[in-house]
Amino acid sequence: MGVVRFAVLRFSDGRQAKNEVKQLARLTTWMQAQGLSSNAPPVYGYFDPPWTPAFLRRNEVMLRTSFEKQPR
Repeated sequence: MGVVRFAVLRFSDGRQAKNEVKQLARLTTWMQAQGLSSNAPPVYGYFDPPWTPAFLRRNEVMLRTSFEKQPR
């Protein structure tokens, strides 16, 4: 496996499907504005124990992107 690149969005809140959908949409919109495309399903990272208050949790949604170096 070679080098891979991900676009990542950090967010807080509970681990619920509606939050995942909302944050994935935000990341996808940003990627489109930057001219990036995704070639894989999203990966979600949850880094806090369940007893951490939702507003203090650190979560991430990651999308693998295709990467082509632009000539200078």
